[in-house]
Amino acid sequence: MTKQLTDVQERLNKFRRHIAFVRKSGTNTHFKYKFATVEDVTTAVSEGLEMFSLCLVSQQIVDVSRWIVGDMSHTQCRIKVGVGCGDEIYYFEGMGEGCDRGDKGSMKSMASAVKYAYKGLGLITFGDDPEADESTDAPVAPIKPETVHAAIARAKSKVQLTAVRNMVLTLRGAPEYDDLVRAYQTRDTILTAVESAPGE
Repeated sequence: MTKQLTDVQERLNKFRRHIAFVRKSGTNTHFKYKFATVEDVTTAVSEGLEMFSLCLVSQQIVDVSRWIVGDMSHTQCRIKVGVGCGDEIYYFEGMGEGCDRGDKGSMKSMASAVKYAYKGLGLITFGDDPEADESTDAPVAPIKPETVHAAIARAKSKVQLTAVRNMVLTLRGAPEYDDLVRAYQTRDTILTAVESAPGE
């Protein structure tokens, strides 16, 4: 027997069908690409929630990590939003990352996390496929093995270490690759033991 949807679930589905797509209005002049701004997404979500009598009941930072690679400050942020009505609340999470030579990395990561939490909430599309982005596959300057080794050693959590993984993979085929993989695996084992240990 098919389970009947609740009134809030029905409204959430209607909200998603209504919002569906957000057009990109922002332009990154440095890297020359268009993107959906946080304002684009939050405006669309706010209007849709009001239209279908749903409420954003919570928005909280779940986790923040920050580390330095070279002269760049990297920040990862995870945000959870709760949407619903009365006692019926549904939660959605978004992960964002920002890097900056100044003090904007944290704000970039938080803005990105909010945008992608709302993206999951509304099942929003931006009219593209990240895997089809030719600029993503364009050649980039090689990363120095010593930079990657240092980033592995500085990782203080598995979240931070996971962010270094792509740096390791970019050096596949290089003479130092096997050493980097072993260093990554050793650090992962250490951090897993630390994070799974019972609290003091």
